Parts: sequence; structure tokens; C-alpha cells
Amino acid sequence: MNDSILYNDIIDDINIAVFITKQDGTIFYVNNFACTLSGYSKEELLTMHIHDISAPDFTELFIKNIKKLNRNESLIIEYALKKKDGENIPVDIILHSITHKDTGYIAIEVHDSTKHKNFETSLHESEALLKLITDNILDIVWIVNLKFEPLYVSKAVEHILGFGLEEYLSRRVVDRYPPEVLQEMYAQLLEELENEQKPDIDKNRTKIIEIQEFRKDGSLADLSVHVKFLRDENGKPNAIIGISRDISDKKKIETALKESEEKFRILAESTPMTIMMYQDDKWIYANPAARALLGYSEEELCAMNFWDVVHPDDKALIKERGSKRQKGENAEVGYEFRVIDKSGAIKWVLLYGATVTYKGKPAGLISVLDITERKKIEEERRQLQEQLLHSQKMESIGTLAGGVAHEFNNMLNIIAGHAELALLNIPDGNPARSDVEEIKRAAQRSAEITKKLLTFARKQEGNIALVNINTVIDSMIEMIKRLIGENIQLVWKPVNKELSVTIDDVSIDQILINLTVNARDAIIDQGIITISTNVVSIGDQVALQHDVLPGEYALVEVADNGIGMDKETMQLIFDPFFTTKEVGKGTGLGLSTVYGIVKNHGGFIDVHSEKGKGTTFKIYIPLFVENREYARYHDDAVQYLFRGTETILIVEDEVSILKMIKRMLEILGYTVLDAGDPFEALEIAKNYIGTIHLLITDVIMPKMNGVDLSKLVSAMHPKIRVLFTSGYSADVLLKHNINTSDINYLRKPVSFASLAATVRTVLDK
Repeated sequence: MNDSILYNDIIDDINIAVFITKQDGTIFYVNNFACTLSGYSKEELLTMHIHDISAPDFTELFIKNIKKLNRNESLIIEYALKKKDGENIPVDIILHSITHKDTGYIAIEVHDSTKHKNFETSLHESEALLKLITDNILDIVWIVNLKFEPLYVSKAVEHILGFGLEEYLSRRVVDRYPPEVLQEMYAQLLEELENEQKPDIDKNRTKIIEIQEFRKDGSLADLSVHVKFLRDENGKPNAIIGISRDISDKKKIETALKESEEKFRILAESTPMTIMMYQDDKWIYANPAARALLGYSEEELCAMNFWDVVHPDDKALIKERGSKRQKGENAEVGYEFRVIDKSGAIKWVLLYGATVTYKGKPAGLISVLDITERKKIEEERRQLQEQLLHSQKMESIGTLAGGVAHEFNNMLNIIAGHAELALLNIPDGNPARSDVEEIKRAAQRSAEITKKLLTFARKQEGNIALVNINTVIDSMIEMIKRLIGENIQLVWKPVNKELSVTIDDVSIDQILINLTVNARDAIIDQGIITISTNVVSIGDQVALQHDVLPGEYALVEVADNGIGMDKETMQLIFDPFFTTKEVGKGTGLGLSTVYGIVKNHGGFIDVHSEKGKGTTFKIYIPLFVENREYARYHDDAVQYLFRGTETILIVEDEVSILKMIKRMLEILGYTVLDAGDPFEALEIAKNYIGTIHLLITDVIMPKMNGVDLSKLVSAMHPKIRVLFTSGYSADVLLKHNINTSDINYLRKPVSFASLAATVRTVLDK
């Protein structure tokens, strides 16, 4: 193919208008697109001059630029082409100076710039519209470089921040933001620039942040900012464009709302009262106190029905109150009912409720106070009041019994004493001697029975002495059988050893009676109570566990096959006033008394029990192990072992007892002065010329008590010794400010042997 034909075809098919003219401007060649652009045919154009298709005022421009062209040079100029229809279209032309066969030509490339011109016009119009928009919207539109230095800002900056445009653009970055805000902005910029390296990052992403910026008056404006990167021709970020909306008022409202919510939260979550809300019988809120009260999480409660936590017996009460409130009728503001927590425990609460509107619907707002402990205390107080009334009644009965027993003891004292005196004058072998001995034994037995009855009523105290536990328990067996009833078998298993302990026999009586009565009450219908004794050795570890000394102990064991106790009950049995019995059946002081007696005597208690399998109490009391010889006195030998020659003043308001004691002392060799009342005794002491060695006086007498009498007599006879006697219990004496542990004391009824030994002991001190 001819090269000229090939080039001609290529030029003919390109979308650029090509004109070739001679030096004088006559058109020599045109391609197809030149015809399309100008509207002329090739034949028409080849007969025309370039000036014929040039818009007015552009002919001279063409000629002027042609003259500038040097050989084989090119030049680009803006031009206007006149089409066949008379329309002038803007074009860009490239003038090339070419030479062919020594002839000079001008090759003209014509590029239609209409679209470009239209684009520029549109761009100018868009920029004008954009400026109009940005200058009139309420948000600040801004552009900054990557150092946050402002490049552009819209007029909204004037009413939001108070700066003029030029003033704002001239401000330093550090003056625009608080340091912590600027630091955070730089940190986020670095993070975003690092994210740019990720292959899957969205290049058109927009980020929303909240910042604070200084106003002209120095205050801070809260701004919500939409930001994104502006990019260069290579797609790399080179600036940041943002739209800042003033949210200061919104922030104030949010802050006020947050503060209000925080106050409510603190109130609701700190109050010991539960705060709960329900709607359509469903819980929708529960504060921590409510969750703690009921044992559920808030999620669990909000999935539950209101009635799920109410005690079944109290639902009717709540419905009644709620119905009255909804009807506008008078209903108690606060009322008590029971709830059931997650564990199934029943608790008492005091409820205050109100109807509120929540999300356009009625809802119940309630505040609940846990009053379980208060209810428990009220119940305990009620029981204590009943126990107190019962105790007062028993106290009155005990006082009456004590008074009767006191008089009865006096009579027994007279009977036993005179029997002893009679025996001194009746020789062995005389038939009358056995009769008098029977009288004496009956009186002593009656005195023992009286003492045990008073022990049961807690009106009698014994004297601390060395006693054999087996002997004391053996004397109690018949009384215990009567206490427990015929339906219960009593088994007594004493160890075949002497269990000598330092204690008063009354305390042992109290321990046995309390334990056996409790065992009796634990047995339903038929049963067995076993009392046994033994000797056990307590090692260091057990002693340390029970806070006692190691060594030999007497063990008294009381076991029954009754209903038994659970672990919770066993932990409470020694607490004062704790009782498992119904109201009126006990004071709850029995086992606490037993515990006190045992601990006071250096011992301890072990309890073993199981529901349905009975209970065993093990009482450990230290054995007396010191070797001593204890004299056993026969009545006939008393007068020889404890004789004396001193002078004794006896004061006793009971004439029969006075005469009996006087006779006993005279048999022992003493000189006896007797008085029937304190004033007679004072008169004797005043007028007696010799020495009175001992004053024996009843403690409680009409006109004056024995203690006051002893002080007056001692003033007249400074060396006199005093021995007090009484048939009253220690608690009665304490009411008269008399402590038997601080004085020489002899309890009535008085036997010949005890009187002789005690008088001699006091005189020999």
C-alpha cells in the first residue's frame, strides 16, 4: 500500500479536525472530522480560505501567530471557528509549520473546546453555588492541611465562634483547641494515616468526632464534626475537609439530663430501700437493693411476672390495695406483706407504691423496705413478753413456795434437832431409840425432798463441797422418774468408782432436772432416757478446744431416743431464752443455766444429735484428785470432837429453834446467851460483863436484820466473831444486800454435827 494513502486514511479517521493551508491561508487539505466540525463538505472547504471559517476578530490573531512560527515549530492558541450555519464555536488550535518539497505549509489541528468551556462555565457556576451554600448554612465548613492549619472556612465561623474569616484563618493551631483536644486530634490523624496503608480501606470514608474549640470570648464550643481526607492526583491525603456543627446546647441538655440521671442513679442504687417498676404485671426495673432482697439479677427479674415474688397468702391483700388506688379510693400508703426470694426464703417487706406513666402507659413504681429483722425482733419481743409474764407468774409461785418451804424447814429443823438431842439420852438397846432414829431420818428425808423441790423451782442454792456425783444422782432418780412420766423408761448406769468433784449438790440437781425434762419433751409417746457416769481423761488438744485444763474428768451422760435436733438448732440451744417449745412451755433458760454451771466449775459440754435419732448430752466436770482424809463423824462422837468453853450469844426469832440450838451448844460445853429478837440481843451484849466470843444470828428477822445487828454488837465487843444462819436462798439474801460468800454462813435446817463443826471452825479462825 502507498504510504501516502495509509497516512491519508489514518488522518481521515481521527476525531481531530485537520486543516492544511498554504502560506497565504488557502486551504489545501482537510480530513473528515474537519467537515463534521465546520459543517462544510471537502469540496467546499478546498475552495475556501482559512479566514472564511474564522470567527470575526480571530483572523488577525491567526495571521499574527503564523508570523511567529519558525520552520518545523508548533504553537497552541485559543481560537473561534465559524461554522457553515454561522455559529461560532470555541476551539483550541495547534499550528505546525511544515515543509513539503521545498514548499511551506501550515498544518492546523482543531480541538473542539466547547465541552471544556461548558465545563469551566459549570465549574464556575458550581463554585458560586457552593460558596452561596457554605456561606449560608449554619454549620462551619472548613479545610485544613495535615498540620490542622486552616486553608478555608465558611462564614458560619462568625456566629458559632465569633471570629471574622480573615481573623480565624490567621490563628495558630495551638490557640484554637485545648491541648488535650489537639493531642487527641493528632492521635486520630496518625491512626487514619496508618489505616491508609491497609489494602481494604475505604478511601471515601467519613469520620464523625466530637471536639471542643475556643470561641473568641475564651469559652469552649462543643462541635460535632464530619471529616474526610482531600487527596492529590495520586490519591494521597493532602488536606482535611470537615463540617462542624455546634452542639453546645445539645451538650448542655445532655449534661443536665446526665446529671439528673446520675442523681436518680445514685439515689436509686444507694438507698437501702428497694426501688422497682412494673408494667402490665412485668418488672421493668430493679435497683441493687431489690436485687439483693430477692436474690435475682435485673435480667432475671425483668423476665419474671410481678406476682412471681409475692407470697401466695398476700396476693389478695396487694390486689385489694391496688384496686382501691386505681379507683381513687383511700388506701394505706404503706403496708406490709411477704415476698419469696430466689432461694425460697420468706421475707417481710414494707411497700410504698404509686401509679406513674411510663412510655405513655400506666406503670407501678414501688419502694420496698426489708423489715424481716424488725418482724423477727417484734416476734421475739412478743415471745419474751409472754416468757416474762410466765416467769413472773412462776416467780410469784416460787416466792410463795419459798415462804412455805422456809416455815416447813423450820419445823423440820426442830423435829430433826430434837430427835438428835433425844438420841443423846437414849442408850443403845432401848426400843425407843429406833423410833427416834426413824423420826430423825424422816425429818432429814423431808428436808432433802424440800431442797430438791426448791432446786426445781430455782429457789435453793447448795453449799460448795466435795461430793460424789454418783451419790447425788442416785438420790435424784426417784424424783426424775416422777418428772418424766410412766411412758418413758429411765435407765441409770453409774460407773463403779467414786466421782468426787468440788460442786454443790444443788447444781448437780439443776443439771439433771433440766436435761431430763428436755429429753422427756423430745420423746413422743414411748421412749428411753439413759443417765450414765464414767471417768475420762482429757488430753491437751481437747482441753485447748474447750478452753479447760487437761486431766481427769467425771462424765455425766444423759441420752434419749427422741426426735433429735438439726445443726442449726444445736448452734442455738445454749443461748438465753432460746427454746424449741411452744409459747408457755418454757423460758429457754434451762440449757443456758446448765452451760453456766458447768463452765463455772471448770468443765465443758458436748452435744451429739441427729434428726429422728435422739440426743446425747455429755457433761464433763474436773475430778478432785488430791489425797485427803475426810473425818466421818458419828452423831454420838460429835460432843467429844467439837467441844468448847467459849460464850456464845444466839439470836433467833423462832423460839423452838432457839431453844434447840441453845441446848445443842450447852451439851458441847459452851456458855449460851439467848435472845428472841435483835433488840433483846443488844441489851444482853450491852449488859454482859464478860467476853462474848461468838454471835450466832438469823439473817432475816423482824425489826432488824442480822448483818446490822452484828455491826452494833461488834462495836461493843470488838473481838467477837459472827456466824449467820438462814433458811432463805441466796437470791433472797442478795435482795437484802447480803452475799453469803463474804460471811461465815450456816444454812438451815441445822444438824447437830454441822452446828458443832461450823462453830468450832469459826472460833478457831
